[in-house]
Amino acid sequence: MQKTKNVKKSIPNILLSKLADLVKNYTRSLEYIEQERLYYALGPLRHFVSTNHFNQYLRRMEKRGWVERRKSGPEVEIRMTAHGVSHLRESRMQELVLKTMKKWDGKWRLVIFDIPEERKLNRKSFRYHIKSLGFKQVQKSVWAYPYPCIREISILCSRYQVEPYIVYFEGVYFGNDRLLRSAFNLTKNR
Repeated sequence: MQKTKNVKKSIPNILLSKLADLVKNYTRSLEYIEQERLYYALGPLRHFVSTNHFNQYLRRMEKRGWVERRKSGPEVEIRMTAHGVSHLRESRMQELVLKTMKKWDGKWRLVIFDIPEERKLNRKSFRYHIKSLGFKQVQKSVWAYPYPCIREISILCSRYQVEPYIVYFEGVYFGNDRLLRSAFNLTKNR
């Protein structure tokens, strides 16, 4: 029962995401066939959502200000609003998770940043987010992670508007990285 509720709670975010993928340009309306594709894009979740419930989700999203709907005859135009785009970005940020591999490749991923004082809030938010993702602090603005994460770091840089201040390194450490390996419960396998 709880699993069904969690699935149903995620449906509006999935619909927004699929809407964004279909439209690509958030101001363009969906044609009827695209609305149908939006419904079928739910994949296996369609079994939880009848077409009536699908329309109900769209109405709720409209009430929240995430989409605009306009009827023109039997067809309904759907547009994603700026508020919907903002909500979608936030929900994608919450879903951001770093993957681990079964076997460590022996390379470290370092994120080094020097974000100016005028962007203090962005710096704090970025630091908090990489820490919550599992990065370990090596020095004041140097953070390490053992698995590939360039995509996730790019998303964070874009979200917090700190791209020019971030450097991402990937490489092998030839010194003694015992403490760092122990922080991630890794064994040396090179």
